[in-house]
Amino acid sequence: LNVEVEDHPPYSPDLNAIEHVWIAFKKKLHQQYPKIVDTQGGAHAINLRKEFARVLPLVWETILPGFFERLGESITDSIAAIIAANGFYIKY
Repeated sequence: LNVEVEDHPPYSPDLNAIEHVWIAFKKKLHQQYPKIVDTQGGAHAINLRKEFARVLPLVWETILPGFFERLGESITDSIAAIIAANGFYIKY
């Protein structure tokens, strides 16, 4: 077999849209439920898990569809920036 292998980064968070989603999600969680986020767990770990299970869907619903639309549209800019940077780190 004569197969040419291209060089590419093994991990490219610049092109991984879910990273941006988790950042936005965590930010909203911290803003809306700071007491949950600051809790250390310990003896209250079971109650904490139940509270997380209750609030996580509520936080998810506060991320507006426009966020996902903009994220999808931005991938073209990210790809162009990565090409211009010869595959190196970009600001996205």
